Amino acid sequence: MKENQHTEFKESWHDEYTRYISAFCNTEGGVLYIGIDDKGEVVGIEQPKKLIEKLPNFIAQKTGIMPLIHLKERAGKEYLEIEVQPFAMPISVHGRYYTRSGSVTSELQGNQLNMFLAAKMGLTWESVIEEDLSRSHPSRPHNKLIADVFYKAGFMESWGRGTQRIIDNCVAEGLSAPMYEYKMGFLYLTFSHERVNELTDTELSIGSLQISHLLLN
Repeated sequence: MKENQHTEFKESWHDEYTRYISAFCNTEGGVLYIGIDDKGEVVGIEQPKKLIEKLPNFIAQKTGIMPLIHLKERAGKEYLEIEVQPFAMPISVHGRYYTRSGSVTSELQGNQLNMFLAAKMGLTWESVIEEDLSRSHPSRPHNKLIADVFYKAGFMESWGRGTQRIIDNCVAEGLSAPMYEYKMGFLYLTFSHERVNELTDTELSIGSLQISHLLLN
């Protein structure tokens, strides 16, 4: 037996191995064996009964799920079989999400993580259209801790109104409302402007002059 999409071998237990639990939950499920080496040979574990008492609660605290744990024996050596079912909801460990591809477990980050979470919630960026962003909508911070710090520091006046404020400010300045588009996995915000074709004697501030220069060039 070899490691694959649904099988992972470890000679002994380490607490960071909860990432394999997360990965199995977030993909197709699988089994984590403790007491078996990379070649699939049973090497046994020390104090198996103590470990089998610890793991259910420990894994539940770290991931929020309770896998099935079986104590097995082969050639007089005991090992654990941790059976993990796939979950419809995303499962994380300390706020980190993992996935399984073949025999490789990796952490999801950036756009890959965003797409994964959206898919788990039954959402796609294609379903988020300009009309949705121009009115009240749910706010889901990517990093809740950082978002909370910025909010308490006064950099964010309220949740879920950023897109509306951008539109309102553009309209207030006599500009067209910006256009939100989803292309190739990215959300684009396009601003338009009208060139000034008549002279004006209104004095512009240095900041306004710099902005005008950037827009016209």
